[in-house]
Amino acid sequence: MVKQKKITSTQLTPSRSIIIYIVTLFILLLLDTGRVIPILNRLSSDFPSISIAAQFIQKTAEISKLTELSAFESTIIKQVSLNTVIGEIPVHNSYPQQEKGEEDTSHSHPEKFEEACKMQQDAVMDHTEPHLTNELSPPLTSTPNLEGNKSETLSTSPINTIDQSIPTNNNNTILIIGDSMINEGLGPVLQKTLHNQYPFKVIREGKYSTGLSRPDYFNWPERLTFLVNKHHPKLIILCLGANDAQDIFDDKNHRYHPGSQEWKKIYTNRAKHLLNIATSQGAYVIWAGLPIMGKVPYATRIQYVSECQKKACDETVNTQFIDTQSVLATPQGKYTTYTQESNKHIRLRAKDKIHVTEAGGRLLMNHLMPYIKQSLETITVNNTKDNKQDLYTSNAENDIVIYIPSSIQQASIPCSVFIPQNKSQEKYPVLLLLHGVGCTNEIWKQMTGDLLQQLATFHSIVIIAPDGGKNSWYVDSPLIQTSQIESFIINELKPTMLEQLPIIDKWSIAGISMGGHGAITLGLRHPMLYTSMSAINGVLNLMVHPHEWGIKNVLGELSDSQQLWESYSAYHLIDNISKEDVPPMLISINLTDPALDENRCFFHKATKLNLPIQYSETSSDQYWDYCLYQLPIHIGFHAKKLHHHNELSQNND
Repeated sequence: MVKQKKITSTQLTPSRSIIIYIVTLFILLLLDTGRVIPILNRLSSDFPSISIAAQFIQKTAEISKLTELSAFESTIIKQVSLNTVIGEIPVHNSYPQQEKGEEDTSHSHPEKFEEACKMQQDAVMDHTEPHLTNELSPPLTSTPNLEGNKSETLSTSPINTIDQSIPTNNNNTILIIGDSMINEGLGPVLQKTLHNQYPFKVIREGKYSTGLSRPDYFNWPERLTFLVNKHHPKLIILCLGANDAQDIFDDKNHRYHPGSQEWKKIYTNRAKHLLNIATSQGAYVIWAGLPIMGKVPYATRIQYVSECQKKACDETVNTQFIDTQSVLATPQGKYTTYTQESNKHIRLRAKDKIHVTEAGGRLLMNHLMPYIKQSLETITVNNTKDNKQDLYTSNAENDIVIYIPSSIQQASIPCSVFIPQNKSQEKYPVLLLLHGVGCTNEIWKQMTGDLLQQLATFHSIVIIAPDGGKNSWYVDSPLIQTSQIESFIINELKPTMLEQLPIIDKWSIAGISMGGHGAITLGLRHPMLYTSMSAINGVLNLMVHPHEWGIKNVLGELSDSQQLWESYSAYHLIDNISKEDVPPMLISINLTDPALDENRCFFHKATKLNLPIQYSETSSDQYWDYCLYQLPIHIGFHAKKLHHHNELSQNND
């Protein structure tokens, strides 16, 4: 008889149950690292040892490939799942959305812009009328490139959630947004103070546990787009980042630790994208930095966050970063929970050593208020010359016109000069401002009143506006001996002004229309002379205007002088210049301007070449209303670059 082998069962003891539970839990952690790791990173700010566990889980997941299996599973489920989930409660989406069928052609298909620009120029060279359809010259969108492209789009297309038109109502609003720092501590006392001191509507919106590191949890760019579109704020005060001291995942699900170069690059670009949305309708932005923190390594990571926020503000027009690290610290720069006031211990920080109390918020507010007051003084409440808020004393009696005897032009050339008033500083950097076609230097006083004087005083710069001739196009003409304006500016205006005015040899250049062409062209032809350059409604491709505005009168017929035309065309000049040499650019174009297409072509070409460019499109029915709206933005952009450049030079000396 054959003996049957006795089958014995293994008893499931408590210890074995615990082992099975631990193994199962670990496998689940590996499958869901995308959600688990950020949670562990947040906990590691309180318990540093957890960061070691997080790193171990992440490395094990990468080796085991379980994360890829989970992603594949999710893809399959998504493909076969029904549109309606049983038991799902539909939630109204409060954010305006791009309609189905509308395509983001500007960034996803840059080749269409190249095709459009080439077709436009080929049509001109063939002496036919260029025709560009909307499909070939689509409006821009604000889709960010988070991987580090230098170029930034300041505005969005009409199909985007931000209204493109310049607001003309008198609904003057201050918007305060951010994370828990705005919900409690700083936000409430700041809102109350601004409401009591200024005739503005003050709106505050704070969201707990939000930031820029986890857009999958809360999308601040999307929310800010909605708020800007709804309220058209004049000033935005932002405090964000307390929840950002954690790892960041890029679009390919690659993970980067706080402080790493890639982490800083991605976070800075996310911050810049948020600022571009904030400033897209002309608002000034103050980004309040985070105070000193009491936990390590969390405090060190917050310093990385603040560095990136400051860098984003430095590289974005109309923004300012305010460092608050020392406000709630001891005189030695150390963290403290309490301060002494009238022989009393005043609590400044919450028990978590992160958040601030009302008393701490009040100290932060007191530190911010001088900057807020200063920014409010620069805000033009209405966008027309007749209705501009009278923020400065008139300096009409201080109007200065300097005549420069020019052997090159064979005439004395008048230059309107705007010098800061009531300032003790001895010397200032310079902004060279070029007028448009058919005008002279007198147009600035006629159309802007005292605005340029006010801006020169506020920004501590000297503005020089030369008479460039009504049709010079700021070129050296081979046909007209007395139209050598480029040589005049480079060889005569600059040295003369350095002798006669309280200025230093730090220059930026800006212009409108023909002057916008001149500013960008001279900036590209002489990049070492200028710290920054900008154009408002600039003509950026002369090649598509062979029979307009008398350009051929100074350069000759395009068919006979194509190389000369290209040498004065900004669109062609950027082909032959090293990106390291190009000064930072700001380009603004009215959606109703005839130069819109060439501005879009220039922007996309500059983006492809990775040049340092900021670009905006906005709509206004009146030409000078648009220019008056843009001038403070452009002058603020140059002032920031000039003063930063001057500080670097002094440090090097």
